[in-house]
Amino acid sequence: MEAGGPLPHLHSLWDRLFQLATRKEVVVSSVVGICGLGLFWGTRGLVALNHFERQLLKQHGTHRSNSQNLTFLAESTYIQSLSSFMDLDPYRVRVFYAPHSLVSILPKPIPLIVFIHGLGAQVNQFEPLLKYFGQVADVMAIDLPGCGQSPLTDRQWDLYTTDALMTLVLRVIDEKCPNRNVILVGHSLGTFIAGKLALNLRDRCVAVVLLCPKAGISEDEKKGIRLISRLPEFVFNIFRKWDRVYGP
Repeated sequence: MEAGGPLPHLHSLWDRLFQLATRKEVVVSSVVGICGLGLFWGTRGLVALNHFERQLLKQHGTHRSNSQNLTFLAESTYIQSLSSFMDLDPYRVRVFYAPHSLVSILPKPIPLIVFIHGLGAQVNQFEPLLKYFGQVADVMAIDLPGCGQSPLTDRQWDLYTTDALMTLVLRVIDEKCPNRNVILVGHSLGTFIAGKLALNLRDRCVAVVLLCPKAGISEDEKKGIRLISRLPEFVFNIFRKWDRVYGP
């Protein structure tokens, strides 16, 4: 047996393991992994529906569950049956459009009511309003790029400015209902789009309804928006889920 027994070999092995464990890339990846596990563990409760959401689903929607903690929401037949996709290069957007049953025989064309959602939202949030106002007028709503069922086809920042999204909504309106007068209903970020669109439509815009508008965006908030746009999709989805948690 070699002098000193197996201890020198153990010390050598330990030294190699220590050098490997203290390498920069190993330390960084370990920290990221631990943070990821902590984030998952801390937010796993947000994946499931709260009591209030379950009540809403029971009354207005359906869901199917593969486990206790994971629930998939299903859209209503109303939204699905009246939605279609439009390819408007470089975008592909899901558009909900419900023409009034008597629009073709009314003596004067009634305005088209267009609903524009906010950041990270979707057509579904307007469903009660779409059903209500759909009894007196044509109604339309759009999943903006990267929201709802509309895919994020291109990640160039210039394609998602307020002006670019305003132009997109205008293209959808003109494709679906050319030369129609419109009433714009915007929520949150949608209020900015609605305001710019109203100026562009001029006399064709009969009225504008702004829900939760913001007077302006500071430079710090603009930086924050750019930061959010670079977040991985799963992180953004966690924030969207957090936004759905109701408090007193």
